[in-house]
Amino acid sequence: MSIDADRALAITFQDILNNEPSFEPIEGDLHKYKGIVGTLSNNQPIEIIIDLGRGYPQLPPMIKSLTPIQHPIVDDNFIIHPPGITDWTPEKRVVELIQEIRDHFARVRPQPAITGAQSRMTAQAPTTELEIKIQELQRKLREIEQEIQRERERVLAGQAQVSVPISLKEEYKAQLDAITEFLELLEEYYEDAYISPADYYRLRRVYLKSYYILFQKIHSKEEEKTNELQRKIHEKRSA
Repeated sequence: MSIDADRALAITFQDILNNEPSFEPIEGDLHKYKGIVGTLSNNQPIEIIIDLGRGYPQLPPMIKSLTPIQHPIVDDNFIIHPPGITDWTPEKRVVELIQEIRDHFARVRPQPAITGAQSRMTAQAPTTELEIKIQELQRKLREIEQEIQRERERVLAGQAQVSVPISLKEEYKAQLDAITEFLELLEEYYEDAYISPADYYRLRRVYLKSYYILFQKIHSKEEEKTNELQRKIHEKRSA
């Protein structure tokens, strides 16, 4: 382990000790912490584990709920995905991630994870009004995606005259905006009690997965550009 990595672990330990006293290292390992970030409606504590991993601080930590819960930022394996993980930089603080999780849990309270039997019962229940609301949200997303495609076709139609290449990065960003708008509408419907928590979490997980895939594609394109630029500079210097 490098000196910089050791120093980052020491700084993080001190930061957590000062600002998150409910968290403590697991068996003295400064790579792993356990603590409480809230409670369920039955007052059961929500306990999470933070695994910094061997790539910290260059790579973000992995955060998992030890308490089985459902929430928009928690996947089926109870891995927690606060926004700070997505746009992680080595300068970010772990205590900021903990606060982000608390803020999200305060805004939309986590629910106990639904078992397979409960999930089947929910699926069999009559949801005519709910299905209409979901279809309305999905229709709006399709309209946005169709507009993106029409814009792409307009650019392609004029390409013979103006030789402007289509930017995949811009297309991904437009799709990202569309999904973001969909998720915002979904949250409004949930807060207004138009849809059940089970359906909200199910749809949220589906579209969050699409969001993260697009986000990774955007950053992958930026990394390709950087690598290509560095390659050209190296070739120029070597010539």
